[in-house]
Amino acid sequence: MATHSRIGIPIGSHGVESELSHISQSNLRDAVQYCFELAREVFPDIDIEYTLSTKMLPSKHGMDINFYAPVTKTGNVSGSCTGEALFTYKGKPLLLITRAFGENGVDSTIAKLYRRQYWYLKVHENFKYLSNITFITAKRESDLNNLIEISSDFVYPHDINEFNFGQNSVYISDDVHGERFYRDVIIKALNKAINVYEKTY
Repeated sequence: MATHSRIGIPIGSHGVESELSHISQSNLRDAVQYCFELAREVFPDIDIEYTLSTKMLPSKHGMDINFYAPVTKTGNVSGSCTGEALFTYKGKPLLLITRAFGENGVDSTIAKLYRRQYWYLKVHENFKYLSNITFITAKRESDLNNLIEISSDFVYPHDINEFNFGQNSVYISDDVHGERFYRDVIIKALNKAINVYEKTY
């Protein structure tokens, strides 16, 4: 089992957890948009999707996973946007960005994690260069420990907090207010993923 350096997670009252989850979600949304716009200036073939379509699964069955676009078709800010997204390059899936925020137990969070993981692994069978980054954070130490334990299996034999091209990567978000943290991780991963793709495929 890989070892992990524990980054300080603020421990607070349960009354503010939903607010902090919303802040974390909003910051990831803004970071994803920032990285997309920045990358597109250099790589015009990059695009972004907010639905993990079951049409990409071998069986083509099941329910789509909707992350919801940050802006609705009418131009209004979407309150449903999860902040997550799938970056595509030249029409092919390249980098999946997901998140998990544990609060008041993590049963529902774990269920979402496994559903996203199932989609990723099945699509990865046909697109070996597809990478997946999951940001995890929690208010309570016990919830964070549960997420770390599960996530360790996703990235094994690699460690948490490192980017693994064409594989799972998991980062512990040390500050739910830290949009810059998300930006730094995503833009570096995008740059490497595109460069490796261009040289290899």
